[in-house]
Amino acid sequence: MNWEKKDTCQTVEEVVLRNTKMSKEEFESQMKSHTIKGMDIAANMIWEAISNNMPITVVGDYDADGVCSSAILKLMFNHLGVPVRIRLPHRFSEGYGLSEKIVDEIDSGLLITVDNGIAAVDAIRKAKEKELKIIILDHHLLRDDGLLPDADLVIDPSAIPGTCDFTKYCGGGLAYKLACEIVDDPVVLSKISCFAAIATVADVMPLIGENKKIVIEGMKNLTKFKTRTTGLSAMMYAKNLDHYITAKDIGFSIGPMINAAGRLLDNGAEVALDIVTFDGDLKTAKEKAAILNELNERRKEMVRVEMERANEEIENSCLFSDNPLVLYLPGTGEGIIGILAGKIAEKYSVPCFVFTDTEGPFVKGSGRNPSGDIHLKNLLDKISAKMKEDPRTPDGIVRYGGHQGAAALTLPKDYFPVFYDASQECCPDLPEKKSSALYYDLEIEASQIPDMFQLIEKYGPFGEGNPEVVFKIKNFELVPKYFGLYTTNGTQKENISFASRQCTARGYGLADKFFSEGTPANMDLVGMIQLNTYKEASIGVEVLDLQKVEVPKAETLLAKLLAEKAKARSAV
Repeated sequence: MNWEKKDTCQTVEEVVLRNTKMSKEEFESQMKSHTIKGMDIAANMIWEAISNNMPITVVGDYDADGVCSSAILKLMFNHLGVPVRIRLPHRFSEGYGLSEKIVDEIDSGLLITVDNGIAAVDAIRKAKEKELKIIILDHHLLRDDGLLPDADLVIDPSAIPGTCDFTKYCGGGLAYKLACEIVDDPVVLSKISCFAAIATVADVMPLIGENKKIVIEGMKNLTKFKTRTTGLSAMMYAKNLDHYITAKDIGFSIGPMINAAGRLLDNGAEVALDIVTFDGDLKTAKEKAAILNELNERRKEMVRVEMERANEEIENSCLFSDNPLVLYLPGTGEGIIGILAGKIAEKYSVPCFVFTDTEGPFVKGSGRNPSGDIHLKNLLDKISAKMKEDPRTPDGIVRYGGHQGAAALTLPKDYFPVFYDASQECCPDLPEKKSSALYYDLEIEASQIPDMFQLIEKYGPFGEGNPEVVFKIKNFELVPKYFGLYTTNGTQKENISFASRQCTARGYGLADKFFSEGTPANMDLVGMIQLNTYKEASIGVEVLDLQKVEVPKAETLLAKLLAEKAKARSAV
């Protein structure tokens, strides 16, 4: 793979400002809190409900954001000494968010939806018929028809213009802002901030604006035993994290553990909520965290097996030229089809929809398009309209929703062939790739890594909306560390780890490349310099690619003398 410099940026600051599309002044002024219209009203409604001894029900969701949002409100009401019922939907038997079935369970009082509710028009109507007081805290978009639920209060900066100057909160961020209106105990707010940070990162929200402030504060509190629940402490111990944590650790370790329960178990969100909010003895907390860790490991293995199956299907059915890639994998767990779609989309550089069986004569699908070149929700609009033109599929797609990069849908199983044909006809051509090169931002010598690490730390946390700076690192010389110059790990021994005098380095999926280069002791690398938090904090490099560097052998004094004599004789 060729390496090319992305543009003319010469400093880390220039790269970060280019990546975030901010001026220097805008970037430096992000660490401030914003006022969200209606949040004071929500606080007053809660105080009124408490004063009147009204039953309070919180309805969250089954993903990490929904679980963390619910955890925030649970900790808030526990601090106030107020009974609260937390109701999380069952992923496979009930589906996403507030449903009429859940409303049937609530007889009276105050209903708060968090990380859902903006599209639950029918369920909210039913709740109002039962004379419930309703607060919606959500960050999703309105329904296609633009209808707003008839709740007493709707707070959704993403969907309702004028709500707030900053609009990129997740459900956990909104729940945290509400807690800040009500709770005045700094220790409780510190514990609550941990969940806001996890939710923001796990829900892939941009780490800019107030989200940056939320994540920095939450990560700081996650590193202290007294400012996190023992449930979170046990989860961090299970991942060899304790005094140090990064946004990447949340995104690749803590968030997936919470999500795994909801992906594999129908009531998994309830299991995850019980564990993350547990604040009893550490021994019990570790036993509980082990459940999430085991579920996450099982989820990883399921994804690995199903990815092999998906790749075989693509090869056997010659789907390489399809746009989008559409796969039907009967028997695959509903909770992992989104992960599979994302991995396939990245591997083949096209949008992907993965379908599996569900109860009754239906199939469920999940779509991903990480590049964002094609808007998946708009694509499904076109596909559904096209299907309605076919007498075999008069209803089109029965149910679907999503946004540019992700979507979910349900359709009758016998509609699948028509969906496939319509998808190939409706999907626009992808933009032609200008180059297959690996782009980097800045070039440095390996000896500069420590100084560069200190510099880039000023611009974090890195993640969505503020991507990491990619370096070309020259003259990376290996030194013995792992009982040799390198070690491999991973299920298939696909990862390679090595070290220099300055830092450690790890290349995910690069073991074969390292061996094909002849296990070189000197290399040039392309990768990101970051904090390695495994067991102890140290400087690390996440390697994206590597190339062997030929190092001239040092010339001995004898060889130099003989060369000079030979040169003198040839001159005579």
